[in-house]
Amino acid sequence: MSTLIHQWIIGLAGAAVITVICKTITPEGKTKKTLTLICGFVLLIALVRPFVSFDYDSFTINTSRFSDSVAAFSEDITQANKNITKRLIEERFVEYIISKGKEQGLEIAACTTRAEITSDEVWYLASALIVCNQDSGKRGELRYVLERDFGLDPAAIIWADSPGAE
Repeated sequence: MSTLIHQWIIGLAGAAVITVICKTITPEGKTKKTLTLICGFVLLIALVRPFVSFDYDSFTINTSRFSDSVAAFSEDITQANKNITKRLIEERFVEYIISKGKEQGLEIAACTTRAEITSDEVWYLASALIVCNQDSGKRGELRYVLERDFGLDPAAIIWADSPGAE
């Protein structure tokens, strides 16, 4: 496409240079007026030539391909954005659980969460794996907080006494 534009500009500039040279060396009178008219037509032809010989079918095909590429790129970006958002939200859930665990007197050794998204594009806490070797009473308090604050089903909370054990 840029080659086409480059050639068009070169042709237009060449026609303009020839017009100026012809008008400069032609004496005044009817000859110069006739030459000016002819040079005007030559410049007009050089100006509109790309539009007359333009391959509209090829342009339509290329535009369609470009549109498809943009749509695919947009879909990839949207998915990447969802993945990044998911990771950030899961990290925030982990920070919240550890913070609330400390408030309940729990020493949480590790925590992982899984966030999911609704059809309305709302993220929610789907499950949590909490590594903590304290008694079940304190665990129950944290379970209640997660159920209250996030609507997390207590069955979606997995407790482990050591990392790697579930």
